[in-house]
Amino acid sequence: MKKAIIIFAVCSVALPVFAQTQPSMRDQSDVLENERQGVIESIREEIEQRQAEFKEMMATQRAVVKTGIDAKRADLRKRLATIRDERKKKLVEKIDAQMDALNERWMDHFSNVTDHLEVIVVKIEERTAQAETRGRDGSGVKNAVADAKSALAASRTAVATQAGKTYSIAVSTEDALRVEVGKARKALHDDLASVRDTVKNAREAVHKAAVALAQAARAENRQATTTPSAANNAQ
Repeated sequence: MKKAIIIFAVCSVALPVFAQTQPSMRDQSDVLENERQGVIESIREEIEQRQAEFKEMMATQRAVVKTGIDAKRADLRKRLATIRDERKKKLVEKIDAQMDALNERWMDHFSNVTDHLEVIVVKIEERTAQAETRGRDGSGVKNAVADAKSALAASRTAVATQAGKTYSIAVSTEDALRVEVGKARKALHDDLASVRDTVKNAREAVHKAAVALAQAARAENRQATTTPSAANNAQ
């Protein structure tokens, strides 16, 4: 009896000590939450830096383009001096200015679209990080996100490159003006279509990442509902 009392006393002392050495569920949850917040902050910093670099690039491109446009228009006026019809001369100058404005307007639009798509990617990454703290495998979503980021980078490059372009209308004879204006317009249209396709590819890649996230969430929900049912059946 005395021996049993001693053993019980030793166990009573040892068990609290052992319990203190094990991290509590709350401590583990706090660690996971801190890790998640660190990942999210890193993601946000990355996109902020990327967008800041792109805006700086666009500002540099536009400064160069403005100088080029001023020189181009001065040269166009000189070449149009050989054209007698004043109405045609003014029309050509107007079209030339419209093409530059159209290119700038579309590049602003595509830049805004890309910004919006990047915000969506950030949200997908944040939700994936949250899911991983619950033990879900986020590799499939991460692969889709990587593809989306690559497509967005290509979109950024295409927009920046196009923003640095100008289009000159060749002037030879008065009769050939219509044809030359058509050529310049077509060149701009083709380039805009190419950039649009690149942005479209980025949009589709982001959509695939969103779909991958949704599918992973549904799989997690099914597993969550199936596991308790399986446990109840086992009982």
